Amino acid sequence: MAKKKPKGEPTWDPEASFDPAATLQDLISSPPFKEVSDEFGHSATAGSRIPFWLQRRFQKIIEMPGSPYDLMSDVLRDALYLGGRILHMRYSMSADWDVETKMAAAVDATTASRRIKAQVDELIAGLDEMFRDGDIDKAADSLTDYVVAAIDLDNNWHKDKVFRMLEDSKVIRDLVQYCPSEVQKLLEQGARKEQDNRRNKA
Repeated sequence: MAKKKPKGEPTWDPEASFDPAATLQDLISSPPFKEVSDEFGHSATAGSRIPFWLQRRFQKIIEMPGSPYDLMSDVLRDALYLGGRILHMRYSMSADWDVETKMAAAVDATTASRRIKAQVDELIAGLDEMFRDGDIDKAADSLTDYVVAAIDLDNNWHKDKVFRMLEDSKVIRDLVQYCPSEVQKLLEQGARKEQDNRRNKA
């Protein structure tokens, strides 16, 4: 027996297909999509800047004799719904879509190290400049914010790399004494872990 959803929780599955397959004629013949919320009254606001000529095209649709649309929001809602169905059909029919997604994920994983290094290098350069200018409290606050954010990284490999790079920086070692004790402990733990890893590899 399927588990009953709590009252007030949407019954649709966000991972389900966007819509059943349809022909172009089906899309043309379908009535305008006018729903502004789901059965529980849930809705969201979506917006985007568009070219002026496209805005005028939508306005002309409203002005056409017998148009079912009264407001620009009515046209945009229906256009989003029809466009979403078309996009879903486009990509679900592509046999290579899943493969390309996995390939992109693999490339992203291999470039993560470079992105992390560039980010930490930028942080260290900024902290070093503040430290030399005497803005020690500001630099310590920035380092604290960064460490607190980095500790929440889900990927342990990313997290270890960040803390290894921080531990190797002289300005970080100079600044850490001005940070809260919790941040000092996090950086010390990262340093100890890196030392253990180096001993294990030796």
